[in-house]
Amino acid sequence: MEHRVLNRLLKKHDLSLDRLPASLDGWRQLLERIARTFHAADQDRYLLERSLSISSREMQELHESLRQHMMAELDRLRAVISSLGAGLCTLAPDGRVRSVNPEGERLLGYAEAELVNTHFTRHIEPVRREAEPDAASTPSLAKSIANGHPYRDEDGTFLRKDGTTIPVSYTLNPIVEAGTLRGAVLVFFDITEQKKAAATLQEQRRFLRQVIDINPSFIFAKDREGRFTLVNKATAEVYGTTVEDLVGKTDAAFNPNPDEVEHFRRDDLEVINTLREKFIAEESITDAAGRTRWLQTIKRPILNIENEADQVLGVSTDITERKVAEQALQRYAGQLEDAKSALEEQTARLSQMVYELEEAKSQAEESARLKANILNNMSHEIRTPITAILGYAEILAEELDDEHSEFVNHIDLNGKRLLDTLNAILDLSKFEAAGSTMPLATLDLGEVAGNCVSILTPQAIRKKLVLRLVRPERPVEVHADADALDRILHNLIGNAIKFTDTGEIVVEVGMDPQHTYLRVRDTGVGISEQFLPHIFEEFKQESSGLARSHEGSGLGLAITRRLIEAMRGEITVESEKGTGTVFNILFPCSSRHASRSALSCTVPFPGQAKPAR
Repeated sequence: MEHRVLNRLLKKHDLSLDRLPASLDGWRQLLERIARTFHAADQDRYLLERSLSISSREMQELHESLRQHMMAELDRLRAVISSLGAGLCTLAPDGRVRSVNPEGERLLGYAEAELVNTHFTRHIEPVRREAEPDAASTPSLAKSIANGHPYRDEDGTFLRKDGTTIPVSYTLNPIVEAGTLRGAVLVFFDITEQKKAAATLQEQRRFLRQVIDINPSFIFAKDREGRFTLVNKATAEVYGTTVEDLVGKTDAAFNPNPDEVEHFRRDDLEVINTLREKFIAEESITDAAGRTRWLQTIKRPILNIENEADQVLGVSTDITERKVAEQALQRYAGQLEDAKSALEEQTARLSQMVYELEEAKSQAEESARLKANILNNMSHEIRTPITAILGYAEILAEELDDEHSEFVNHIDLNGKRLLDTLNAILDLSKFEAAGSTMPLATLDLGEVAGNCVSILTPQAIRKKLVLRLVRPERPVEVHADADALDRILHNLIGNAIKFTDTGEIVVEVGMDPQHTYLRVRDTGVGISEQFLPHIFEEFKQESSGLARSHEGSGLGLAITRRLIEAMRGEITVESEKGTGTVFNILFPCSSRHASRSALSCTVPFPGQAKPAR
């Protein structure tokens, strides 16, 4: 039988049962070596036993020290966990709650005893719950814990005991030792105030967005690289894009004008680097349609908490309409300057014309004065002899026999004709020289016309003509001068008798709601259409020269029209060659115009009279 201890000893001394000493000395040496070995082993055992005795006491002391230290650290950890401003749960590997700190109890509304051994997913809002407590498989959240991976949710919702919910941010960290899941730690924070602050901030941003978007000015902010960090709707629209698309991009992405882009960039950097506000009175921008628009802009730096600027804020007002108006005004100013020069030249010419007219006026006044003197002399030097001739002719007509009375009649007829012409010329000259004032009174037009018809009836009878008056039974009032009205009637009826060979002359007077009218109608030779516009001109007759068919000076109708217009009336004529003529005179009704009628009226100067229609 093999002796294991002996074999180990022999092997230690490099011997074996096959190679034992053959001599006594050899055995003696072998036994001494074995004895020394056992002696050394005894010493080592003694030292080991002594060392083990000392280590056991030290280990006991060390264990007690470590226990006390761990208890103190545990107390401190418990204090930290209790005072932690977050809820903390420790979980078993299966997801059941082991412990909850006081803040966790407060946030969830449960006591720790009520939560222990419940599955943590029971306290996650159903909408966000990812695994039921007894589910055979737990996807996502529970699966990631089972695999030893942490899980974090910044916007979670937990269910409280009273059925309400609480917004939380939570982290679930698994505890793994030697590859084995030992449990997990759930830490969650109440983010109600953060949610309110975020909602308030969102509302403020929404309000600010509405404020800047309703503003028609261009409001924007840019960073040091020229990227838009804030824009309003007006700024985006000028570039033909949206607010979302413009933020983060530069002017160069939308503006096709590189000079404008460089100008904007230079001003932005100047404001950022100098920390000084800058006012740009005018600058151009090319919009999405390629049109140039004009802006008035103010830019100022946006300072951070270190009073350093990394952004620039700008507000631009669209002054395109004002700029266009100013440019148009400049053009108009140039045109006005040209017009002013032309006007000054025209004024100079007009001044010269005024001077010449004044000179002509002086000469005309002198001529009128001389003419008046001549007329006065003519009135005296011609009228007196003619009056004497007519008087002697009348005496001769009474004394001579029938054979010689024909010569006296010729003298009388031509003398009266000469006197009528002289009176007409003198009357017209009075009108042209200084005007004539005549007294106005309320008259019966029918009575005045009847008297005139009675006086001129013998002339009509000599020509075998019928002269009749058509008038209403009641008076036909007119506000006029008796002598002027008599002169008008004599001129018109006399002309009708003179230019009528057969037929009749009808004088008609009457009233309508607005006028008093006088109408003289004849069946005479009539007036040609070509001559009608000149019928009331001085010294104008349709037949003239030595071959004219009727006598006359051509002044009767001119004087008639002036007399009518002097009494606020008007005269018109209708005629057809070979058929006859109708003269229509209208005066304002006396009753309508009595309140504004004066005691006299003035015959207008030449050129002031109302033209006949």
